[in-house]
Amino acid sequence: MRGINHRILPTWVPFVLGLVGCQGRPPDQSSEPSPASVAFAVYDAGETLALLPVASRLRPANIDIRWVPLTPWAADLLEANGQAYHPLPDDIQDMPYVDGSRTDSADISYWVEGLLEDPPDLVVSGMVSTVQGQVGAELREARIVTRGYHDGFQPPDSTSISAQVAGAFAAIWVPTARVQEGYRTLGIEAVVAGQPSLEAWRRAATEVDAAEVRQIQGVGTGSSVLLFAGQYGEGYEEALAAFLSSVRGSLSADSNLLLILSHHPRTDGTLERRALEEAAISRAVMALEGIPTMELATIADVVLTWTSTVGVQAAFMGKPVVYFSPPGGFEPDLEEHGAAQVADEESLTSVLAGLMETKKSPESIRQILMNSGYVVDADSVIAEMVRKAMGG
Repeated sequence: MRGINHRILPTWVPFVLGLVGCQGRPPDQSSEPSPASVAFAVYDAGETLALLPVASRLRPANIDIRWVPLTPWAADLLEANGQAYHPLPDDIQDMPYVDGSRTDSADISYWVEGLLEDPPDLVVSGMVSTVQGQVGAELREARIVTRGYHDGFQPPDSTSISAQVAGAFAAIWVPTARVQEGYRTLGIEAVVAGQPSLEAWRRAATEVDAAEVRQIQGVGTGSSVLLFAGQYGEGYEEALAAFLSSVRGSLSADSNLLLILSHHPRTDGTLERRALEEAAISRAVMALEGIPTMELATIADVVLTWTSTVGVQAAFMGKPVVYFSPPGGFEPDLEEHGAAQVADEESLTSVLAGLMETKKSPESIRQILMNSGYVVDADSVIAEMVRKAMGG
């Protein structure tokens, strides 16, 4: 039997006792009914950050929250947010999808057996990996109520992992009507639920002390800031190098302009640091460790990214957004959140100059999303959907 990572104790004692035989207090044998429970099976940062506010909404209703991270980076993110979670197996690094691709399948018995030992009333899983589809299919066959949650804003096509694993879940929840239409085009029904991380970014605009962020990051009060939100995956390294080459002219033309690179929570920033060193650009720095991208966005005049959901999140904060990615592969709805998409130095220089010269108010940018039908208070909406799915 696989071992247990002891960094964090799980929230549901019977589950872990039955699964790994760790020592601890025996299950409560009283006649009190067990609280209702929901398990969140998460693989990546986007779905984890989206579901964290939902968990906060459910706990006051005496609903037991069981976090089931399927990757080390999801576990690290939960730990950083003070969440107890089901321990990872000792051989997690040997799982094909950890060092390989999210399309790789794996032996999922550790998680399935644990969940079936003390079955939750509902399992909500992300849909960004094959392994989540495997877990969902096994649980559904065991008559566990399941829901798949698509956290991204890009509609699926027939080659998308999310579309390929959709059949593993009894129902699909999505963030926007545009994503819902993408599923319907494939003959898959989906329900619009919203994306709770948008609210977190909106609140950060007023709750985060931007002056303190500037001070910690070492940004002068007179400097304008471009924030590039990093990612990972095939094609990203080349896209980052092309971006740094293209933004050089804008930085050279404005001595008050500073570029900050923030790496993805899944990575350690090695790629970005190397790219900066090779590009040798003045007034371009890495984000200091410990400052989340969301907080850095509060001091940004423009937020740039490759294909990340950070684009929509930053727009909900009220920030101008620019995607540096060639058209054809990644096709965000630019009108939906007032963003721009560029792929070369000339277009990037032109767009940045226009945004810096004619600055839109945060309210006007946010209103574009509201007019496009983005769900407000999605954490409350999804929490209510969870209760209904559990039969409450």
